[in-house]
Amino acid sequence: MSESTTTPSSAELVARFRELHGWADRAVELAAEADPPFLARYLQLATVAMDRGPLSAKFVQFVLLAANASITHMNAPAAQQNIRKAQALGATDAELREVLQISSVLGIHGYMVGSTAMLEEAAKAEGKPANWRPALGAREQDIKAKFIEGRKYWSDLLEDLLAASPPFWEAYAGFSSHPWTNGVLTPKEKELLYVAIDVQTTHLFEPGIRIHMANALRYEATREEIIQVCEIVSCLGIQTYLTGLPMLAKS
Repeated sequence: MSESTTTPSSAELVARFRELHGWADRAVELAAEADPPFLARYLQLATVAMDRGPLSAKFVQFVLLAANASITHMNAPAAQQNIRKAQALGATDAELREVLQISSVLGIHGYMVGSTAMLEEAAKAEGKPANWRPALGAREQDIKAKFIEGRKYWSDLLEDLLAASPPFWEAYAGFSSHPWTNGVLTPKEKELLYVAIDVQTTHLFEPGIRIHMANALRYEATREEIIQVCEIVSCLGIQTYLTGLPMLAKS
């Protein structure tokens, strides 16, 4: 059977897009009209990512919201639609606030990359190995202990952040730990959302990806749940097509 006879109609494609995403605008309609087989292939991809894994429909929207609202992506219209669909699926304001709070910590990666680079270059400038670090003092040890007590993990990367600027790291630790002391999502859900913002193609922060995947597994996330998060975020690529197609139609 040829592709033309197996591709759903434009109306069916738009309806399926709306079913998966919770919305469908004029750009989606244009996509269904301009090249139905291409949109159909995307919807096959999105169906596997969003509708056939172990994560709940509501949590799928949490993953999309965290990615769309993150500092490296910031797709406000998509984030608004994710909020609306999540609410329709029973999400509370407290849950949605927490998703946004978790995504807001992504800004720290500028400091993470910069602090490690600075410590390495400073060590080399002093004729020491690049991995040399000053010993932590009593205050730094206390900051470290409090973080481990609340978050249950530590890493060499976090040690660099603490060594580079104890006051900034202490303040950030309080900021990033707010969802852990006041939030409503489970630890596993929090860690899966950290994975979502780190694996975006606009970010791809591998140290964070590995830390939070390990943490998610420790909180009894399954391999399938973690992979589904990666699949969902990969679907954001369609936004390139949906952004450009209306421009093409007006040219």
